Amino acid sequence: MNRRVSLIRVVVALSLVFGLVASEASADCISRGAKVEVSSSSQWNKYPAELVTQKTPVAKFIWAFHTDQEQNPWVIITLPKPGTIAWFEIINRIQGDMKNWRDLARDLTMWVSDDKKAWKQVWQTKQGQDVWAVNLDKPVKARYVKLNLPGKLGPRYFHLKSVKLFDTKVDTKSN
Repeated sequence: MNRRVSLIRVVVALSLVFGLVASEASADCISRGAKVEVSSSSQWNKYPAELVTQKTPVAKFIWAFHTDQEQNPWVIITLPKPGTIAWFEIINRIQGDMKNWRDLARDLTMWVSDDKKAWKQVWQTKQGQDVWAVNLDKPVKARYVKLNLPGKLGPRYFHLKSVKLFDTKVDTKSN
C-alpha cells in the first residue's frame, strides 16, 4: 500500500510539473544560464549546475546539489543579469519514499539580493512538498537568489532537484 501511495505522489508531482510547461511558454525563465553556489559540498554533490539548467536527463539524478549536514544550509543562484521574479517552480528531491525526503525541506525559505550582502526574505513554506509552484504576491527584483533551510530544526542536509525563476506570473489554475 505504501508503494502505491508513493507512486500516486510521483504521478501527481509529475502531472503538476508537466502540466505547467504549457503556461511557462508565456513567461521568460530568468534563471537559465545562472551560476550555482552551495554552502558546503558532500560526497553526493555531483550536479549542482543542473539545478538551473536541467540539461541532464531527469532519470540521471534525483537531486541537483547536496550539502553536508550543517546548520542553516543554503544554495545561492546568481542570475546572468538582474531580473524580476514573479513566479517560481522548485522541485524537491525525488526518490522512492517521498515523505521522508519531502519533510527535509520544510521551512524552505527564499531570499533575494542585489549585492549578495543585504538579503530580503520573499517566501517561506512551513511544510515539505514535492513541487512548489508559486506566484509571488509582488514581483521582486534581484540579481541573487538564496534558498536555505533555517537552522532552528538543527543540522540537516539540503538538496533540491530543480529551480526555475520566471519574470511573469503563471496561471496555474487553467491547467
